[in-house]
Amino acid sequence: MTLNAGDARSLAERFPNFYLFVCNPQADRIIEDSSNIYKLKGIENLTEISIALTKAFRGLKDPDITPKRACLEIVSDVLLQHKAIQTRKWLTDIITEFKTRGFTTLAIINPTMLPPEEVNAITDLFEGEIKIIERTREQKFLKIQKMFNKKYLEYEAPMRKPEAREV
Repeated sequence: MTLNAGDARSLAERFPNFYLFVCNPQADRIIEDSSNIYKLKGIENLTEISIALTKAFRGLKDPDITPKRACLEIVSDVLLQHKAIQTRKWLTDIITEFKTRGFTTLAIINPTMLPPEEVNAITDLFEGEIKIIERTREQKFLKIQKMFNKKYLEYEAPMRKPEAREV
């Protein structure tokens, strides 16, 4: 689920089992129709997003394929629009739905655009939390804050850009 199709567009075009939900009033202009692409008018109507998810679940070609991942890139914007209580209720419902269908649910949250108490109210719903810490423009670190029922590195791991490959 995203506001802008970006790189996800090519994944949806190449892989029919990759479902893309574009929550943007301009979705018709930024992406073409496809059976695995859902265009929604925005994030104002969370029920509309949930209904689109239900339709997608019904249309899954092979529901037993694992692993399955769901990435919610819209959480920061939903939280800004609907505040913590309504966002938390909506996320609880869809995370439960994803979990019962064997999905691992990931959320991308920009904590700098939201009050800390609202971010904490949402991250609490997820079984893990990973932060990207930016010390300088060239120095980024990955820090696992929590990971339910899993062992993990408790120190910050440096992130590096992949080396350019020769063609």
